[in-house]
Amino acid sequence: MLKKLPIGIQTLSQIIKDGYVYVDKTRYIYELLQGKYYFFPGRDALAKAY
Repeated sequence: MLKKLPIGIQTLSQIIKDGYVYVDKTRYIYELLQGKYYFFPGRDALAKAY
């Protein structure tokens, strides 16, 4: 059975309680900040940010 995606859900407690999918990417954020990876946002991502 496929789990639901937490689209529009703002709290981790609700994600867990209602059985939504959750992927913890904390490690990747840390590695990105440490310079192990380079991040180049696409033009569309930059246009949506402003």
